[in-house]
Amino acid sequence: MAKEKSKAEMLIRMMYPKGMSKEPFSDMEEGNAEWMKFLDLLLMTLSVIQDENDPYSFERRGCRHLLAGMENTFVPSAGSGFAGKEQFRDVFRLLLERSEKTVYKGVKFPIAEPLVFRTMTESDFISVLLAYAYRTNRKYEKVFTYLQCGKDVPLSPDVSVPTVGLTADLTGLFSDDDAVFSLYENSFLNKYILSNAGSSRDFNGMSTPLVLRKCALDYFSGRPMDLGRFSRFCTYEKGCAEYEKLMAHDKEAEELMLAFTADVGNAGGRLIQLCGAEGSGRTFLARFLATGLQRRLLSFSVSSFFTLPYDEREEMLSELAAYCMFTGSILLLKNLPSGERMLDITASDRLSRLIDRCSGDCGTILVVSEDPVDSFVNIKADVSTIFLGETSPSVQAEFWTYFMALNGIRPAGDVSIQTLTSLYCMTPGKIEAVLKRVAVVLRPDEKIKKSIMDSECLRHSIQSLSRVDFGKNATLLKSSFGWDDLKLSENAESMLREAVARIKNRSVIMSDYGFEKKLPYGSGTSICLYGPPGTGKTMAAQVLANDLGLDMYRVDLSQIESKYIGETQKNLGRIFDAAENTNAILFFDEADALFARRTDSGNANDRHANSQVAYLLQRMEGYRGVSILATNIAQNFDAAFKRRITYMIPVERPDADERLKIWKSVFPEDAPLDNKLNFKKLAEQADLSGSQIKSAALHASYLAAQRGSTIGMNELVEAVELEYKKEGRLTDRVVI
Repeated sequence: MAKEKSKAEMLIRMMYPKGMSKEPFSDMEEGNAEWMKFLDLLLMTLSVIQDENDPYSFERRGCRHLLAGMENTFVPSAGSGFAGKEQFRDVFRLLLERSEKTVYKGVKFPIAEPLVFRTMTESDFISVLLAYAYRTNRKYEKVFTYLQCGKDVPLSPDVSVPTVGLTADLTGLFSDDDAVFSLYENSFLNKYILSNAGSSRDFNGMSTPLVLRKCALDYFSGRPMDLGRFSRFCTYEKGCAEYEKLMAHDKEAEELMLAFTADVGNAGGRLIQLCGAEGSGRTFLARFLATGLQRRLLSFSVSSFFTLPYDEREEMLSELAAYCMFTGSILLLKNLPSGERMLDITASDRLSRLIDRCSGDCGTILVVSEDPVDSFVNIKADVSTIFLGETSPSVQAEFWTYFMALNGIRPAGDVSIQTLTSLYCMTPGKIEAVLKRVAVVLRPDEKIKKSIMDSECLRHSIQSLSRVDFGKNATLLKSSFGWDDLKLSENAESMLREAVARIKNRSVIMSDYGFEKKLPYGSGTSICLYGPPGTGKTMAAQVLANDLGLDMYRVDLSQIESKYIGETQKNLGRIFDAAENTNAILFFDEADALFARRTDSGNANDRHANSQVAYLLQRMEGYRGVSILATNIAQNFDAAFKRRITYMIPVERPDADERLKIWKSVFPEDAPLDNKLNFKKLAEQADLSGSQIKSAALHASYLAAQRGSTIGMNELVEAVELEYKKEGRLTDRVVI
């Protein structure tokens, strides 16, 4: 036995003629080469044991060394095992010590790091060396084929790939470690380093092949690890900028950091949900986390991933887990199916399996969605939820200032950030998108090297990005009416102007005065315009919208109301949900359909009608924007109704003085008016509403055009009498 040990020592001296250094490796290449030399030592030894009668077998098979009589050194004595195990063990220990010194010195040494940090066993490490050797040097194909199948078997992928059995044979030459990783499906190596993908036959037990994943090969070789096939559904998010740290969601950022770094007690991993409206800063928050941890954030588009075939998805997920492990990437799931799409059980099950797989294999993962995913999907992982609420006006002002500077924009004199934050409740993402759009449209001023942004350009960009499709339930209502076109009573106009001023100063009251802390719910403005038909309720709403520069949508209550209990509320809910974060004015015209049945009666139908109105008022009260009701019915406004409406503005039939103003302003400048027109007499004698006066003016113009004359009193009297007939007022006459 002593003689055999001395021969083993002689072989080691020949492998390392200058002795073995105890210093750290200079770089990864030197370290890899030294470990591959150790693998060669083991392979040569096993080859001699297997083929003791053929001293030239190493030369034929590509091994580096040939030592006469070496076969006698390594033939185990009866019942004694391998005699040179201790000498080989000393070599292994010395290489491990050098690897530890190298890693702790800060030198990148990927292939040895799992061994240094004890995340893999010695037999696992030999498996990695075998798989790495097979992928980096073709000489090992002959060696592995011979050791596993004998010298008469031709080369082929199925026999030249190293196996678990070869790992066990080589490990036995220097170690007592008999743990064979591949017998365990969820082992570290099976999950992240090795793959059986592409094998032409099924393997099990000792014949399981050791195939190195591409990302593992790139990592161990020190090569850049690009996304490759993952780019079809994955992209890297950029690191967070300074404004993300300073201006939004400090509390939520701290909560996210604590949740992410906490210990995971569940084998299914952890899922952290970042919930909030689109553009609210969910991805910003994830980027902040990744930057703080000095890791990269990998964005995973679920909708794009689900377009792949099932088999390809399963393979991709296995590779993605390994990729995230090697790159240290944090996985962020985005573009999840939501809303009515999640009513599909198949879609829900697919998403559930995807999340379970990612959280189980990739550790703690992040998900961005409007609503908590675990509310409609079963999830095995531990779940933490972080809600990102509305960005306050003061923080919005900081974002406006920051993004203007970032995009080289200077606001013109008619642009006030205070007014912007009052009129528009916008997320950071939408503010960024708006100003990027403005920067593309404008040309920089040559003197100041910045683009001057006026209110009209800004309003156009905001409206373009904020418009929403309500389908058949609501339509965009456009007009060019201004205050000069509106003829209301002094009281009504004063209240309407007060409402506009309130809306424009919302940020001052909520943010500067601190009322947002006292009134977290109901910071919007609700207006009820009530009065007889044709008195200008719709025009009043249009004037208000034009003054504010906001889009106004007319909601068709005939499409909203349903005979089925609860359906009307659902339809109204969809309208308000769709309008959230769009800064749209919701105009409920002809709301009589709902209010006409609002009573104190106790029967089921009355309670059903009252609940619909109550729900509408509740949503109006909670809506952050502007909502307007127009109704002809005034008698059903009880105390509860009035309490929930910010402004109750009566729009009454005009008196003679108001009618005179309407008659004088109703005709365009180019209309051919007769010099003898007496608008005062018309205003005094014809009791018409504002819309009736407009209709009469238009009809008189058609009559004059038909007759080839100017628009005179005869045409106007005929038009007024037509309006009377529409109302059934046949006895009233206008005296010229």
